[in-house]
Amino acid sequence: MKIPLAPEDGIYFASCTEIGERKRRERQVAFLAHHDVLTRLPNRTSLENRIARALPVHGGDSGLLLAVFFIDLDNFKNVNDVFGHRQGDELLVQVAGRLKSVLGGSDSLYRLGSDEFILLMERVESEPALYLTANRILAALKKPFTLEFRTIYVNASIGISRFPGDGDTPLELIRSADMAMHRAKNEGRNRYQLFTREMHEQLYERFRTENGIRSGLLHREFVVYYQPKVDIATRTTTSLEALIRWQKGGRLISPGVFIPVAEESSLIDDLCRYVLEATCQFHAVLQHHGVAVPVSVNIAPRQFLNIDFIDLLEDLLGRYQLDPRFLELEITETTAMRDVEHTLRIMERIRRLGIRFSIDDFGTGYSSLGSLNRMPVSTLKIDKQFVQDLEQHRPIVATIIAISRQMRLNVVAEGVETEAQLLELAAMGCQEAQGYYFSRPLADTDILRYLADEQAGDASKEARG
Repeated sequence: MKIPLAPEDGIYFASCTEIGERKRRERQVAFLAHHDVLTRLPNRTSLENRIARALPVHGGDSGLLLAVFFIDLDNFKNVNDVFGHRQGDELLVQVAGRLKSVLGGSDSLYRLGSDEFILLMERVESEPALYLTANRILAALKKPFTLEFRTIYVNASIGISRFPGDGDTPLELIRSADMAMHRAKNEGRNRYQLFTREMHEQLYERFRTENGIRSGLLHREFVVYYQPKVDIATRTTTSLEALIRWQKGGRLISPGVFIPVAEESSLIDDLCRYVLEATCQFHAVLQHHGVAVPVSVNIAPRQFLNIDFIDLLEDLLGRYQLDPRFLELEITETTAMRDVEHTLRIMERIRRLGIRFSIDDFGTGYSSLGSLNRMPVSTLKIDKQFVQDLEQHRPIVATIIAISRQMRLNVVAEGVETEAQLLELAAMGCQEAQGYYFSRPLADTDILRYLADEQAGDASKEARG
């Protein structure tokens, strides 16, 4: 509404209503700059500012601690996937309310985003007070939540960092609490964990290894070794298993060091692709020397479920003119059983290419024999932990061999190191073995010589016979 100032000359002025609306919008913008829209809690910017103001107070000899509790809901994604994001948002609002009920007089609560909250305690008199607060948080969340007449149960993992000791800046304290929270998740969820310097060192080592893998792939530091699988009856090589090694600084780095790091990132895709291509390329060399045998390659779960994986296999088979009967893919029992129907669809498509499958580490998971019987699998591999202590695990090994024979599958025992193990496995009906008793994994030139010598030895026996 406009009111004339002087009707005769047409001069007007803006009403106070418009000024009030503008002020309201300005206050709203200022509020949203420092608060979360959904829960109305202060946001990360407010948290960092609050910690920055509080740190000087704790820098002297007050004897008080400042603590950052990083709270992350366990499996919150499942709520969004099952009930929808609107219900997920309602749950977060209710969680915020529960967490507020835990606050003490000098405590404050913040939402970082998604299902991540921070509880800041500014006047902690002793470390036991941290345990008490963490347990109060877990107890508050333990009570069921109600979403449109549905009862929902929620757990959380909590990481705790302290000042002084676990960081000198707001970002360092939040990061330390985040690290501790991830440790709590890794150790089973629904628990709390205090930050330790060891966590920082482990994170740094993981970061260094990840960067090293990237650099190693770029500079072709990775090499593929091959270990024979041997027919127990004839003592001759039936196939090879391709195994990746990292050749860095004049030494070989075991896969146990870098594979877990690669599996936590997309780098495992690059390593699997590297091994597959190197294997296909090397098989042409085996054919040229007349010692070609099938080669198996371990496939990580992430790679196996990659939508481009089948295209990659088709490309490699065509590019290197490899007969698919000479390529076998090894997947773990856990991978095979993760989503049986999806696994079956992928395996059938790959099997139509002519590529065979084997189940690695069999006996360590929880296979359904009915599901296993539906899969186009040619071989079961007995995990080496059962072979290395054969006396204790004889019933398990005998059962796996019996299952394999009933299902007309080949069975390979891994980790064979002694003649006694070999003879006992043979007595139980095991067809093939793999392990140091026959050969360690060998570089391509060495395995080529190994196969050539074996072939020459067989020819010599035939000549004498």
